[in-house]
Amino acid sequence: MGEKIIVNRKVVLGIDPGLSRTGWAILKQENNKIIPVIFGCIETNSNDILPNRLCFIYNQLNKIINKYKPEVIALEELYFPSKFKSSGLPLYPRTIFATSQARGIVLLLSAKKRINVVEYNPKSVKISITGYGNADKTQVLNMVKRILGLKEINGPDDTSDAIAIALCHLYTKNFHNMKE
Repeated sequence: MGEKIIVNRKVVLGIDPGLSRTGWAILKQENNKIIPVIFGCIETNSNDILPNRLCFIYNQLNKIINKYKPEVIALEELYFPSKFKSSGLPLYPRTIFATSQARGIVLLLSAKKRINVVEYNPKSVKISITGYGNADKTQVLNMVKRILGLKEINGPDDTSDAIAIALCHLYTKNFHNMKE
């Protein structure tokens, strides 16, 4: 008696990939409650060689996956901001390639661990969290804190972005379940 019956449990790993900083968040949904389990940011040494940086990201994410056993990985899609496309500003190919390589690490890990990956573009994440597709980083951070009842989220915005990506997945999944 008095035991809490859990009907629906889901553990999601949200990832905002990057070579310099990869934000990550483990969120757990039990029934209709979303619980922030743990979150953080993997930061690589910019003076280190590329293979070592990628290996560091791999090892850190592998530890997180082994410990928290997510059922799904919610990953931010690679995108090219329209302001760069239309303005003639450079797309910063080095940043794009570096982010792509960090994403590759996530995809490799997901394949090795047999974890499904669901990708979300930044605009969809912003809409699901703030209701506005052009929300800035501060608006996303404030809504993430409000939704989860957190006073602070320490670390760079990559951390709050990863939480937002995981929340977006849970919201999207719940919405699709309601329609079925």
